[in-house]
Amino acid sequence: MDGTLLLNDSTISDRMRDALKRMTDAGHHLILSSGRPLPSILEVREKERICFPNMLIMSNNGALVYDCDRDKAIYENRIAQSDIAYIIAQAESRGLHIHGYTAREIVCHGMNAELAFYTSRIHMPLKCVEDIAAALPQGSFKLQCIHLTDRSVLEAFRESLLDYCGDRIQMIFSNDQYLEILPANAGKGNALRFIADFLHAPLSHTFAAGDAENDISMLQAAGTGIAMANAQEAVKKAADIITQKSNDENGLIEILDRYFQ
Repeated sequence: MDGTLLLNDSTISDRMRDALKRMTDAGHHLILSSGRPLPSILEVREKERICFPNMLIMSNNGALVYDCDRDKAIYENRIAQSDIAYIIAQAESRGLHIHGYTAREIVCHGMNAELAFYTSRIHMPLKCVEDIAAALPQGSFKLQCIHLTDRSVLEAFRESLLDYCGDRIQMIFSNDQYLEILPANAGKGNALRFIADFLHAPLSHTFAAGDAENDISMLQAAGTGIAMANAQEAVKKAADIITQKSNDENGLIEILDRYFQ
């Protein structure tokens, strides 16, 4: 969604909405994919009228897949409470902001500069608690670690966790400020493989578009991977096609017009 389908102000143009309608009217499935939690995606979907038949949503960087027509999650992966407790303790020992999620809330210690920045776009209520892990007995689809000014601080934190995380947990950047900590079975690529199987569609018939590091696994899994003109260089290297125009110029329309008539 962000940096790909949406304009930079988090809206969708009438031209893009019309192109999506033509695509879905022809019988194709639209899958919204984002690192955002599900409530945030649903808010954008409703506000921007991105409501078409047979839609699925890939949220939390692929940790949750949601069927819009049935109003039901069809695929879920969570970080275990014990892992949440360890990772949060490690983040807090470094003075880093970190939070988790219930189905509808951000679970945190309280408002700070990092959360103010995050919630300016992700409009979800806060559940302020002393012990974040204790408030998440069922686990969390992801943990979000934020540093507003220095990506290298987050990179060092990620490096410090590699031995502990092993093959249970993965860590990826969705932008320079956000380190996303996910179950190993999550990720947009794994979620796309699940969706293709769920829809009985060959992966060779799938198209995926993105702009950031957390999109790479999805572009590699898809039959055709598309990087936006505004994408990071690593994303462009992983793609089969690079759009001529950026997300803020409706760059995805050229793909929809070329392949989904």
